[in-house]
Amino acid sequence: MKTPLLAIAALLVAFPEVASAQPPPVLTGVVTTRDDGLSLPGATVAIEALNLSSAADSEGRYTLTLPAEAVGQGYEVKVTAAGSPSAAGPGSSG
Repeated sequence: MKTPLLAIAALLVAFPEVASAQPPPVLTGVVTTRDDGLSLPGATVAIEALNLSSAADSEGRYTLTLPAEAVGQGYEVKVTAAGSPSAAGPGSSG
């Protein structure tokens, strides 16, 4: 059984100097299996505290657009996939 692993190469871009002129902060990454490092299409990536989730595409990539108030906060990122145990780990937004 393959265990999902967050390979979060997260670039969180948010400098709240001029909130209206800044794009929203975005968390992106690739979900891969721990055993062989293959991408895990269709896995769900969620930040439950923010009520956000996204499904990984055919290459395991996902994107979550965060609310501006999430900048500088830490949240748990949870990954679930059919037939695999869920995995969770810390995420940071700034």
